[in-house]
Amino acid sequence: MNPPRPLVDHLIYVVPDLEAALPAVEATLGVRPVLGGRHPEWGTWNALLSLGSDVYLEVVAPDPVHAASVASRTDAGGEVGETGEGGGRDLRLATLFGVDRVRAPRLATWCARAESLESRAAAAAAVGLDVGPLREGGRERPDGSRVSWRISDPTGDREGGVVPFLIAWGTTPHPAGGVPGGASLGLTLEGLSVEHPDPERIGRWLKALEVEVLVREAPAPALVAVLNTPLGEVVHRSDAPIFPLT
Repeated sequence: MNPPRPLVDHLIYVVPDLEAALPAVEATLGVRPVLGGRHPEWGTWNALLSLGSDVYLEVVAPDPVHAASVASRTDAGGEVGETGEGGGRDLRLATLFGVDRVRAPRLATWCARAESLESRAAAAAAVGLDVGPLREGGRERPDGSRVSWRISDPTGDREGGVVPFLIAWGTTPHPAGGVPGGASLGLTLEGLSVEHPDPERIGRWLKALEVEVLVREAPAPALVAVLNTPLGEVVHRSDAPIFPLT
């Protein structure tokens, strides 16, 4: 495993029920996540944990408040986001990290920080990787303050989640600084690696994105995260459940 570079922005866990997952995350990682906010245009909501000064963990689930309205709009042929933030693109719930299909909590994918999204997207395109359209987004924190970002398309498969999407925070303070966890509580990201049947191609793509992680050859794609926790080292893989829900 290699230490995470600053460009590793956050890991994404998907769970079927956010409130049920919070105690399970705490039992596994030793720190309880706090609610982050809702994404009405995607029908999801999240909870967050810090994994260091500039890295965090996002736990994402279907939002019972907004998921039904998202599903009704897409069933009617509308575009999710067309009346919300950053519209003009069909970002369906069914393609956002597979949250509508998840049955057991798992590590789904990851995000890399890139302040110049356009240059990173151009470099990726030059080696055959389409990061999708760039768009603006945001959410309200529980305290009413606003979080804003620019991202590449988060809804694509990206080789089973091993290739990150990109985010630029602009003037918004990084979320890792305002949530529980981090080095002070003994919860940090120790390493991140990728497994894939075509490691050379995936390695070229990651190099174009200016992200350095170890890529190993394996029969199927998998993302592997190693976390230091107050309870000891934890290894979570995207091809296996990360903890049980009772």
